[in-house]
Amino acid sequence: MKPVLRLFIFVIIWLLSGCAYSPVASVAQDSKAKDFNTSPHKASLYIYRNETLYYAVPMTVSVNGKVLGTTAGHKYFRLSLRPGKYTIESSAENLAKLTLTVEAGKNYFIWQEAKIGLLTGRSLLHQVDEETGRMGVNESKLIAAKVSDDELLPLDARTAPIDTAFPSPIPPTPSMAPVMAASPPTAAPRQEHATQRFEERTIPRGSGKRLALVVGGDNYRHVSTLRNARADARAVSVALKKAGFDVTVEYDLGDKALKEAMRNFKARISGGDEAVFYFSGHGVQFGSANYLLPVDITGESQEQIQDDALSLQRVLDDMQEQKARFSLVIVDACRNNPFRNQGRALGGRGLIPVNPATGQMVLYSAGAGQQALDRLDDGDRDPNGVFTRVLLKEMNRPGVSVDRVLRNVRDQVVKMTRHVNHEQVPALYDQSIGEFYFLPATGN
Repeated sequence: MKPVLRLFIFVIIWLLSGCAYSPVASVAQDSKAKDFNTSPHKASLYIYRNETLYYAVPMTVSVNGKVLGTTAGHKYFRLSLRPGKYTIESSAENLAKLTLTVEAGKNYFIWQEAKIGLLTGRSLLHQVDEETGRMGVNESKLIAAKVSDDELLPLDARTAPIDTAFPSPIPPTPSMAPVMAASPPTAAPRQEHATQRFEERTIPRGSGKRLALVVGGDNYRHVSTLRNARADARAVSVALKKAGFDVTVEYDLGDKALKEAMRNFKARISGGDEAVFYFSGHGVQFGSANYLLPVDITGESQEQIQDDALSLQRVLDDMQEQKARFSLVIVDACRNNPFRNQGRALGGRGLIPVNPATGQMVLYSAGAGQQALDRLDDGDRDPNGVFTRVLLKEMNRPGVSVDRVLRNVRDQVVKMTRHVNHEQVPALYDQSIGEFYFLPATGN
């Protein structure tokens, strides 16, 4: 759909909805909610939307069939709930649902994610850990709910059927048929043993393979050596194997071996597969292209580097040609220009932005022109670089989508490096469609 038509449709929907977002609470109420204090008799539930994407698209939120109100970007609800089971629903172009059981004295965080839709935007719901949730809430402002906390009873405390029909985000008028037909009342769902149940999976795991190629190089022969790249590659390969990937891991590859490894990896990928490529080592950029360097690179000239190195664009093209359902490329090669100290002005510092194809996601360990740190200070004894150590922790969180994982990595790396007065902002380029998970949610 053309962008102009998409914008026109969005404006019409926005106007018809009355632009009726939930009112913002007072500064004092917002500040108190961000204390994250809990009651010994109730659970605190935060439902937040902290992204700028589709900021103005109204997304209606309900809990157990009762409408809380409508969110915009960087807004959140806070509820104080009795222990028990609750179903949260979010309505945009689609209806997303998430069911969880809460316990007294605990905080729970639900991220209301905005995704690309057919007309305006789609909505997804994710339960996230407390560290991630607090960060998202702190980026947002409290909005007032239409219902009081006392009106929200847990599903497993009810004895009569409840009405779970979800209202349309565009209220019907006498001259306009309802945009979304309400469902008839349904009985309360039976009690589940699992704490959470994700009811929407845009990309369910199919029969496709999970494949990964992991490359790490420390022992460069003609340029500066590295200290963490091999250890990073080894640790990432272990994490991917835990997530069910068939992993090929390679260390200290020369130019021929690196390109052969990529050819073999491409040959194994077929339609419907999920493919991950991870590279830790040196990389440079020339003009509008990025190159991943083999350990035997000499850097005699720009032409020689372009011939002998592995083009990042080739990696992306190979994965697209094989019609992988989802492709993730992680590049930890944003270190200092390896040719800078050899009297040769070859290539630029860091990597330049990339344009992935549909279904692909690319993550750099640092932004354009930035340097990725291998360690925070001289006393840092962690065997992994700063970026990869955070990545490993986030990859092991079950039920967190990969785009949320990578955003968590970015946020935490920024905080860690700023403590040592260094600017490192991992760059994410996302053209993926739907949801992808390293590890499924517990109980699914």
